[in-house]
Amino acid sequence: MVLQELDYGASQVQSQIVEDENISLRDEVVRLREREAASREILAVISGNREDERPVLDAVTQNSVKLCDAAGAGLWLLNSAGDVTTLASTARSHDQKGEEVVSVGLEFPRENKSLMGQCFRDARTMSVADNQEDTYYLDGDPTARKLVDKVGMRSRLIVPLLEDGVAFGCIS
Repeated sequence: MVLQELDYGASQVQSQIVEDENISLRDEVVRLREREAASREILAVISGNREDERPVLDAVTQNSVKLCDAAGAGLWLLNSAGDVTTLASTARSHDQKGEEVVSVGLEFPRENKSLMGQCFRDARTMSVADNQEDTYYLDGDPTARKLVDKVGMRSRLIVPLLEDGVAFGCIS
């Protein structure tokens, strides 16, 4: 009798493990389909807008929000001289009252101290777990304060856009 109970218990554990693995695989398939749909959408926009980059940048920014389940995103481009970053596209850049916090065309001098500056310099992904601990927020930077205090952006991921290993832009 004890042996049968042990076999039954082992069978239940094994069934639960298989069920958990199936759930994990289903979740992965959903993520891959979302990624594929985002890529398809971006490619469709590219093919329909060969002369105008704005819809392409907007599609990339909007899909980055979807794929990361983010509150918002901005796509920043480095100018040809490499000394100024410009906000080229935004998705969900409004605070809780619906007021725009940052707008396309916003420019900052490129520097290497900020996470975005490091992302450009090192051509690697950067992240902040808590924006309230970021130097710019602590130093009272008005844009950092707006994004954290008005928009509620608590964490941040900055991903470089690369050409030949060199960052020409980033999505934040």
